[in-house]
Amino acid sequence: SPDVVIRGRDRNTVFIDGLHAAATGFTVTTDGVAIENLTVRNFTTDAIAVMGTSEQPVDGFRALHITTSNTGRHGVFASQATNVEIREGWMSGAAGAGVAIENCMNCATLVETTLTEFSARGFSVVGASEGVQIIRSTSRNNRAGVVLADGGGAGTRGAAVAGSVIQ
Repeated sequence: SPDVVIRGRDRNTVFIDGLHAAATGFTVTTDGVAIENLTVRNFTTDAIAVMGTSEQPVDGFRALHITTSNTGRHGVFASQATNVEIREGWMSGAAGAGVAIENCMNCATLVETTLTEFSARGFSVVGASEGVQIIRSTSRNNRAGVVLADGGGAGTRGAAVAGSVIQ
């Protein structure tokens, strides 16, 4: 259902653990969901996947104070989603990207004060247009720091990376 908040007491003590067997920690397919203050780890695909469609994109998702680690694909993955906010996250050990934004029109997506490390890509923006901002964030010890690419027939344009550290 829309407008749900899932909030842990403390991301250092509240764990959602896939035990290297479950595919995805959270799959969000509706508007207005927030996931806050917890750790999502050891999933074979994504820790958190926000999945809309081209006909019905997810409108409004928030991840605050989230830690993801040891995922088979991405830490936080948003596809066909607009008005996404990812703040104060720590994404580590993703086989894909710590944060991946894909296939959105008029994305209005903000990634702020987020650290990605020990992943194939720190931040990945593919086939996204207008309004992806990665600000005051850090990508360190990843194979690639930030990847901006065209995908699925859609070009990536209007993405901004500002005040961030890529190591």
